[in-house]
Amino acid sequence: MESAGPTTERFLKMIFFILLSSLGVYWVVMQTLHPAARIDPLLRSVLTALAAVTAITIFFVHFVYIEKMLQERAGEASSPKLPRVRQAYIVCYMLCEMVGLFGFVVYVMGGGRHRAALFILAAAALYALCYPQLSKY
Repeated sequence: MESAGPTTERFLKMIFFILLSSLGVYWVVMQTLHPAARIDPLLRSVLTALAAVTAITIFFVHFVYIEKMLQERAGEASSPKLPRVRQAYIVCYMLCEMVGLFGFVVYVMGGGRHRAALFILAAAALYALCYPQLSKY
């Protein structure tokens, strides 16, 4: 029977790659849409600020919350905190997805591909930051 650690890490990697690929889907859909409207600068600023707050939240969840739980369970294959670690990683992934969705909304509202691309690249970088590495603990 396999230990809980590798099973959790494999599950998290599956979720990671599925959600990361959704950023590519957003990009493909953006290539087919042609929004006619121009985005309100205030809305663009609000979405940018929300993306920045989301990124800060991701840093906190990953570098404070998850790291603390992983340090506490170092060496334990079946820690009772493992489900909480899994949940925290999934929260990180959902927050990364939000940044990509903000970019999609910017594009649909008339912000242009270059502005949306910045959001999607930021989401991809945040995903890379949240790559699960439970085996190093």
